Amino acid sequence: MEDVSNNFTWTSDADQFGKREAWYIMREKPYMGDCEDFALTVLYNIKGRSVFKMLMSMTFLQGKVHYCTAPNGVLHNTLRYKGWYTDNWEYKWCTKEEYIEKGYKFHPLWYWSWTAMWKLVAGYFIRRRKEKQNG
Repeated sequence: MEDVSNNFTWTSDADQFGKREAWYIMREKPYMGDCEDFALTVLYNIKGRSVFKMLMSMTFLQGKVHYCTAPNGVLHNTLRYKGWYTDNWEYKWCTKEEYIEKGYKFHPLWYWSWTAMWKLVAGYFIRRRKEKQNG
């Protein structure tokens, strides 16, 4: 996670892709994305930069992108991996209880593992289209 945290700059999907939401794995530094891109990229790096291993981790619920409301009321995503949580605001591993104490509210039914995978596939095609438009 340290590599992603040290090289991450938040930017909106609208600014990058002209779309409201596009999930993708940031593979090259500097890492530029939003909260779900951060979560996916941390998991991707934990799993040896293997998309297959990352997807298997999500399938068997070892790793999961969790949808939540942050203390400031903004909708946000965190990564849960083996019971520990992180995001692009904390930049460290915390327990779910620590997040709740800080005012995060988790929404358990909003993302299933296949939902994150579907959004990741859609994000891949949005990114490819944008790359083709830019030459």
